[in-house]
Amino acid sequence: MNDENRDGRLLIKSRQNARILEAARLDEPKHRRAAGLFLVDGIKLFREALSSGYRVKHVFLAKSAASKYENELRDTDVYLVSDCVFEKLTDERAPEGVVGVVYADREKYKTLADGDTANKKIDLVLDGIQNPENLGAILRSANAFGAEGVLLLDTADPFGRKALRASMGAAMRLRLFRAEREWACRNLSGSGRLVAAALDDRSVTLGEFDFATDDIVVIGNEGHGISPEIFSACGASVKIPMRRGQESLNAAVASSLILWERYKSRGFPE
Repeated sequence: MNDENRDGRLLIKSRQNARILEAARLDEPKHRRAAGLFLVDGIKLFREALSSGYRVKHVFLAKSAASKYENELRDTDVYLVSDCVFEKLTDERAPEGVVGVVYADREKYKTLADGDTANKKIDLVLDGIQNPENLGAILRSANAFGAEGVLLLDTADPFGRKALRASMGAAMRLRLFRAEREWACRNLSGSGRLVAAALDDRSVTLGEFDFATDDIVVIGNEGHGISPEIFSACGASVKIPMRRGQESLNAAVASSLILWERYKSRGFPE
């Protein structure tokens, strides 16, 4: 099916259109990294991208949503697409008809290697979080409870669509870093005490644990916990009390409880 002009504007009707294919490839992390672009689904995340200082390359607007959003998008490069084509651009069950292609900000999501330092405070380390919805939920809580910087070790891409949606845009508001575990072991010890969310013989019950201002919370993989090398670098650990027989909590729930307690210990700063 060929593209056609409608009211003086090009209506993309082919799923093989080059711009559509380029955008669809951004669902894969390697293509996002190579292109320096990511996708945002829906008008809320589009607004969040703008308010967080990200530059929008262009927006795909479903024909059925044009009357609702085209005025708001008037200052953006917009491609009008048929509803059938729009389905190729989104995985949402009830899409709003807006998908933005956004330029990544390499200063807001920076890779740290030898010789680099996290020049803004890291409050949270995520070690091996693979589920994008868990990651997004953790980032949403981190932003709500006063975190500034989050270090990601062998963790899902926070700018994948599932993670972005689950974070409700928080991934675009936080300062994020990624690094190898070896870098973290060598460089984080001077930034503050690493506090593991883990159960061991030194664990202090959450609510009784005294958080220091520069403590860095460490959350491990959903199934395997914190990696041995990172755990060995932790100077303290905290456990969440729960009823007998419950083995553990979801990583997003556990991180929310610990980050809130840390936030409370700091007097709920704005």
